[in-house]
Amino acid sequence: MKIFDSRAWYKFSKNPLSIVGLLIVSLIILMAVFANYLTPFPEHAGPFVDIPNKIKPPSSTYLFGTDKIGRDTFSRIIFGYRTSLYLGVIVLCIAVPIGTSLGLVAGYFGGKIDAIIMRITDIFLSIPPLVLALSIMAFLKPTLTNAMIAVSMMWWPWYTRLIYNLTRSIKNEGFVISSRIVGASHFHIIFREILNSFIRLHIFLIIGSSKFFWLKSFSNCLNFFSLISISSSSSAILSATLQKSYKAEHFL
Repeated sequence: MKIFDSRAWYKFSKNPLSIVGLLIVSLIILMAVFANYLTPFPEHAGPFVDIPNKIKPPSSTYLFGTDKIGRDTFSRIIFGYRTSLYLGVIVLCIAVPIGTSLGLVAGYFGGKIDAIIMRITDIFLSIPPLVLALSIMAFLKPTLTNAMIAVSMMWWPWYTRLIYNLTRSIKNEGFVISSRIVGASHFHIIFREILNSFIRLHIFLIIGSSKFFWLKSFSNCLNFFSLISISSSSSAILSATLQKSYKAEHFL
């Protein structure tokens, strides 16, 4: 693969801390993807109650102990990584294309198109991301899908601003001017010449990886404010199970 033959990979591979970080991130991603097979109690990720084993200390059976209703904490953490991974990937797949396209168009054409796109972008950038996401989620149901929509709505302006500045800096370079001279269309110049130059510089790999784990922390914030919840059916099952367990514990 070209990425492993590049100078950037050579420099990266010579840094021990970078390799350790890559291994840790890869391990977390693999554990999240294969959580059903790697966790000792995958059923504990859903509506599950085991009152006799509640608040157990860490042991060989429960690596991180159990919570107040007997669910294995280690299993739930790994499944929590899966949710964060899913949210981060989907949000980046939505926000990066939107932000990149708007930034390319605004930076290349300039004029009124530039003014309209970038002023709208500035409006979104002027609002704190968490406040904007909370405002959007206030009108939506607390589901993972709606959370992804909310985060995507506040994430695209960052990519628009970045790509806009990069586009303005290279739109008068020789290869762009040469494409205009030979009669290439605006679409070809924007998406085949300018965009390809960003891809060759690994711009999207850098910005995607740098923002991915920030997205994970952001999803935890939404979860803290109860803006990402399990489905209503699972919640109903869990509530009914808790009531039965409570009665059994107090009447037996």
